[in-house]
Amino acid sequence: MDFGTNNTSRLLITNAGNVGIGTTSPGEKLEVNGNIKLTGRIHQGDMGDMAEMMALSPMVLSNGATHQMVPRTNNLAHGEEMVRGTIYDLYSMPQSKDVVMIDNKGGIRLSDAPNSTSVIGVISTNPAHVLMADLENGVPVALSGTVPCKVTTENGPIYPGDLLTSSSKPGYAMKANPPKIGAIIGKAMEALEEGEGEIIVFVTRQ
Repeated sequence: MDFGTNNTSRLLITNAGNVGIGTTSPGEKLEVNGNIKLTGRIHQGDMGDMAEMMALSPMVLSNGATHQMVPRTNNLAHGEEMVRGTIYDLYSMPQSKDVVMIDNKGGIRLSDAPNSTSVIGVISTNPAHVLMADLENGVPVALSGTVPCKVTTENGPIYPGDLLTSSSKPGYAMKANPPKIGAIIGKAMEALEEGEGEIIVFVTRQ
């Protein structure tokens, strides 16, 4: 159903029920080619955050062709000791709820260093808004709002209101104790007293 006379003024309803304004091929329920003026509110239901697509590290895109498997260590009071048999793939594809950091080759990958100032945030699960949505080879990183996040208590129990940072376990956050400027990804909205799990985090970078 076509209500316009040219491509720039056209209101089109497709057979699939998609509505297009200024476009002849809407790919969403509503697609507008042009500026939008809003005087009311947008109610997003259970969608809790705004995200931006961010490019993946070339290492992730090449499936970790080199330096793929990286052994982790524990920092002890009297030096470092290898955690034998524990190997993580830092260049596997980040999933929702994972904590990610900027890779030294560019792009982002799973975080793996505690209190890292290279940490950039958490992969969104169900974003209400997505910036740079057409970016290829990217993943949505939460910019604001609330998002589920993988956490570990390696730096102590986590309680609501605690600041969170990257941990030594790839893709997991931990309590920031003490907090470090540039390494904070958010505030815990829920508790985890022991082990590993998932909690809701309010994104607030510091």
